[in-house]
Amino acid sequence: MGLESATLIHELDPANPVGGSDPKSQGDDHIRMFKAAVQNTFPNVEGAVTASHAELNILDGVTATAAELNKMDGFTGSATDLNNILSRFGGLKIAFCTGNASASPSGGNFVDTTKANKNCTGTHTNSSGIYVMDYTAAGFTRAPAVFIITQNPNVSAGVSLKQVSVLPTTTTCTYILENLSAVNSDAMHWFVAIGD
Repeated sequence: MGLESATLIHELDPANPVGGSDPKSQGDDHIRMFKAAVQNTFPNVEGAVTASHAELNILDGVTATAAELNKMDGFTGSATDLNNILSRFGGLKIAFCTGNASASPSGGNFVDTTKANKNCTGTHTNSSGIYVMDYTAAGFTRAPAVFIITQNPNVSAGVSLKQVSVLPTTTTCTYILENLSAVNSDAMHWFVAIGD
């Protein structure tokens, strides 16, 4: 008999009905089964699908979740806008390290590279107060923009950030924090370099 049992499109047998042997009385059964399989396969389609096969095939291999795709919800920019973003930030590199006074070596050094760090290591000489941050691993092609932040460093005790005459390079940045022996125990010190 050429009447299969199918509830979804992939279960339909393209060889049925068999023209020379299947009874014409089963024709309506085939039509109803086909219509049900189409509706079961696309239960939420309630309008015309205007995407071409090429457009639909763009999704082939996409592994993003619905939540990830929904991040584009409300975006009104064009393909040109997206390409501009990628061209400006696609090659962005970052280096950072941070720490606190209590976790650091004695003498007021409060950059601890055992804390959160990326492409950056810090060295410090307590007697001089000079920090040298090495971010060679970040692979900057030109000197990055550098941000140095001290949080709760006990300014009243004279702890302060000073620039040095050596400008940041593609691999290192040097600066001075004075009176580090007086930093508060909960002081934080952040170093961030951003560039391309």
